[in-house]
Amino acid sequence: MAAQYKHLLSVFLPLLGLLLYPVWCLPSVAPSTFTFNIFPKDGNDIAQETAINQTLAGFKIDPKSILFFKYAGFGVFMWKAPLTQDQATNLRSQSASISFKVSGVYESCRDDGTCPKDAPELADARRRRKTTVYTQKTNQPFTELKFVSQANGADMQALDGYAYDTNMGMNELVYIIDTGADLTHDDFFNIRNRAAWLYPRRDLLNIPGEGTNTGHGTCMLSKIGGQMAGVASAITPIVVRVPSTGEGGDGSLDFVLGFLEVWRDYKARKAAGTVDPMRGAVVNFSSNIKGPTADFPLATANLMKNVINQLIDLGVFVVTGSGNTGAPVDGYPALFPGDANDPLTDLMVIGGVNNNGVNWGGSQTAAWVTIGAPGVAVWCAQKADPRAYRPSTGTSDSSAMVAGLAAYFKSIPALAPRLRLNDATATGRQRVQALKSYIEGLAYRRRGAGNNALKGIWNGIDSRDFGLADTEELNETETNFDPSQIPLSADGNGLEL
Repeated sequence: MAAQYKHLLSVFLPLLGLLLYPVWCLPSVAPSTFTFNIFPKDGNDIAQETAINQTLAGFKIDPKSILFFKYAGFGVFMWKAPLTQDQATNLRSQSASISFKVSGVYESCRDDGTCPKDAPELADARRRRKTTVYTQKTNQPFTELKFVSQANGADMQALDGYAYDTNMGMNELVYIIDTGADLTHDDFFNIRNRAAWLYPRRDLLNIPGEGTNTGHGTCMLSKIGGQMAGVASAITPIVVRVPSTGEGGDGSLDFVLGFLEVWRDYKARKAAGTVDPMRGAVVNFSSNIKGPTADFPLATANLMKNVINQLIDLGVFVVTGSGNTGAPVDGYPALFPGDANDPLTDLMVIGGVNNNGVNWGGSQTAAWVTIGAPGVAVWCAQKADPRAYRPSTGTSDSSAMVAGLAAYFKSIPALAPRLRLNDATATGRQRVQALKSYIEGLAYRRRGAGNNALKGIWNGIDSRDFGLADTEELNETETNFDPSQIPLSADGNGLEL
């Protein structure tokens, strides 16, 4: 019996020791951290910048893990820092302090691509929405982004910033046929690792065509998917590198090769099963080729038109600008919808307006150019300087912003029925038509812009209350989209709110 007690004691005494072990002797478990974006109320206020830096230092965070975005002339945009939820709450609690003003502390999308749509850092009023939205920094210079979320009747000056759905074009494929892009710029922090490159000259003609003149393309990608300057900062960009005329590019056939390369690449991805054929893709072409001319004869124009037509049949949405001379449209591909014999009406041609919705004088006109997007002194990333932004004017910018908007809409699950993205009976062309009709249906003329003003784009969010317009109608049981169902206002200028 004594031996049995000795055996029991040998088993239970260690367990009893663990139970009696002081809690303070147990190893501590570090709380989980997540990457947060921290926006100041006023990025030009040195006292606020200092206070936020001191608070972050007090959290004992490794300085190497904090990314700090500050730009000459614009001040501090934001910090990216690994915080615990308690630390994030601490930062928010200090936002009421006069000496320490934080505009917002938002958790970033995680490495696996998921975004915390119901994360604690989002305000309760916003969390209750079907679609979670939030604003960027209030001190941003990008007024053109505020334009995108300016609901009919809202005063631009009263809006805090750009309001948007957190999907932000997540994983939507966007081809940019342009001069390349300088992906080292800070504006591409969120998308540079997902970017792919295509080289039409090299791949189709076996002629080197990589080049380094990336200025225009850098600006366009910035307006589409830049984390600061872009409409949809979570896209998957495919940079279709076309050499500029200064690098020996011909300014015409090279662009046709660009469209051919997109067609080849998308078909290859579809065959490999790496893209969802029901989702399609977006192509931005921010250029205008005068023609027909000796350098760009009608036969070449027809080849371009045929390729764009086939892309649309595949479910690829194509957008371009109307041109910058102020005259009637006289270049390609913007002329295609006006072809008397075979109009390519499913191609979207965008005009330019200023941030008040007034038509830009250089925007070229045509009966099929009815939608406008900001294209006057908009801000975009500047090549060769990772923290510099520059103003840009032209319908190139307008087209790029609509390309971002198209990807943005496609990424919102609630819109899938309207856009026929979950309708197996819809053709690729019908999905493109649904997306084009949705963009057109939401657009409206800004107040005071004039009766002849183009209808300015809108992302459907009323940034005054952070609600997705018409959300209640976008239920998952709806399988057929009829553009006529969009509840337009009496004057046809956007949704009735």
